[in-house]
Amino acid sequence: MTKLTKDAAADILSHLLNTLEYPPQERHRRRYSSLVSGNEKALQEYLFSCIQPEVFETFNQSALPSWASLRKLNEKKAPPADTAGVYVNIIRGTDGYDRMYVGQTGRLSQRIKQHMNFRYRRDNKSLHYHAVEHSSWNNFIILATTPPPSGSQPAWLRGNGLELVLNILEMWCALMFRTLPRSTLEDWLPEKTLTNGNVQWYGLNLALPLDQGVPESTPREDFGAAMRSSPDPLARNYANGAGYMPKAIPHPAQPDAASVTDQPALAASTVALFAFAVGFFAGSLWAKK
Repeated sequence: MTKLTKDAAADILSHLLNTLEYPPQERHRRRYSSLVSGNEKALQEYLFSCIQPEVFETFNQSALPSWASLRKLNEKKAPPADTAGVYVNIIRGTDGYDRMYVGQTGRLSQRIKQHMNFRYRRDNKSLHYHAVEHSSWNNFIILATTPPPSGSQPAWLRGNGLELVLNILEMWCALMFRTLPRSTLEDWLPEKTLTNGNVQWYGLNLALPLDQGVPESTPREDFGAAMRSSPDPLARNYANGAGYMPKAIPHPAQPDAASVTDQPALAASTVALFAFAVGFFAGSLWAKK
């Protein structure tokens, strides 16, 4: 794993915003160009202010942090119930591989509880939930939170601006942790970042975060081919054996879509940063590197 530093994150964000100003896809130009144009510096400052400081402190190393090194951080205070933000679900599979899924929500507490509800996962099948069902343990880390709307917020945050900014925030986090398919990473990551080492986990995001909230009439992408060609055996098995394909455009009441990325090595265990983090851990299955 390449160290996740603030400088590396800044490079990824700058490249993302520059691409969004003149995106290759017309649907992204219509939604994001006017938001980004002329506001790049303000957007960078705002998005960096949303990231939890512990994220860079914790992942600024060449390997995933161990369970023991992170356990003490579980005492962090939970955010308010209605806080919007971005999270990552870190999953240790029963096959010994680590997997990550990045998601966004307007209500972090409610959404994570939803993810951890067995009946909800059973009724809303996805690759993400398939990975959870085949895990030794999984935990949630809050990567970023957005401040509540106020009368003093800039003009570009008004209207649907906050919704679009949350999409960009999720996209940035998914790029930093490389949880998107390889082809998507090639389109949106700076070349020097893309070629600077592989990650030690499989990504579980398929749908592009930038497409959150688009109309139902928008054509949906078939993710079956991406999963069948994935280096992740769990994704290939899911695509070949399940009759349900994740939706390309997730909505708040539906499961988030999932994805695959670079071939990982076995990683050290990872846990949540905050007391708000929830999950389960089978100690007998844990094997620390």
